[in-house]
Amino acid sequence: MLIVPSITPFKGDQVNHAALERLVQFYRHHQVPALFPLGTTGEFSMLSLAERKDALETFVQAAEGQLEMIAHIGATSTREVLALGEHALSLNLRSAAVVTPYYFHYSQSELELFYREVCAALPTLRIYGYTIPQRTGNTLELSTLKRLMELENFVGIKDSSVDMNRLLDLLELPDFEVFAGADSLALPFMQAGGKGLVSGLGSAIPEIFHAFTQSLELGSEGAQKALYTLIRRFNTLMKGGSRLDYIRTALEWRGLEVGQSRAPLPHATGAERDALLVQLEGFSRQAEAAGFPLEQVSPVRV
Repeated sequence: MLIVPSITPFKGDQVNHAALERLVQFYRHHQVPALFPLGTTGEFSMLSLAERKDALETFVQAAEGQLEMIAHIGATSTREVLALGEHALSLNLRSAAVVTPYYFHYSQSELELFYREVCAALPTLRIYGYTIPQRTGNTLELSTLKRLMELENFVGIKDSSVDMNRLLDLLELPDFEVFAGADSLALPFMQAGGKGLVSGLGSAIPEIFHAFTQSLELGSEGAQKALYTLIRRFNTLMKGGSRLDYIRTALEWRGLEVGQSRAPLPHATGAERDALLVQLEGFSRQAEAAGFPLEQVSPVRV
């Protein structure tokens, strides 16, 4: 299963809701089955609580019930997580992801208590843990996850640790949905039994990732290999997803106005942008030669 963690478009320093609607339409056009709004790729930590709520409303309205949605409601305090969770429920969403609290270091017992409190306060919301220790400084150990699995609504995890051994350990947990956020591990992870991919790179080339997940379902080894080669190439161009400004540049190249990240996140220099655009044209030719052409979108300023 492919889940796309959409970026959050900006116009100047404000969330661009019209561009967000068009982005969701782009994903619907390319048959993306599910979205992961306002996660790391969506720069959630740069948004106020009110902006996150307003943006989620736009995502839901633009999806028109045609896309599944796992709303990211993680924050630095339990109070904010619960407020975002209640808001997600008010929009009739049934699934949410919660990144481990960040900035401060937390013990495993403290993290366990945090997730127990969230699950207890939001009993009708399906909760996924979300671990990205290179960003948060915290993770959920297997022993902690095993205890949290006792909770009826703690149903799975999105792991972005880029650690295949950890992913394999997670896949051994029974009746537990495991999604990977590491595009470079897409093929071995899915072949090992992964539930799906939450692909930041898929936000820019959704048709490649959609074709890849279809090839896995159909057992087409030739297509899997060709598409995984394209994914790895694009992963290199995007600096492993670490440069969100590169993903934004790729979306602009495709004809979608998304604006720049909020400061102090980096903005590609003119030289970086020019070099990347040349590389993207080369990638497009490679994808077309492999039988997976990229459709360009007619630019519309919104």
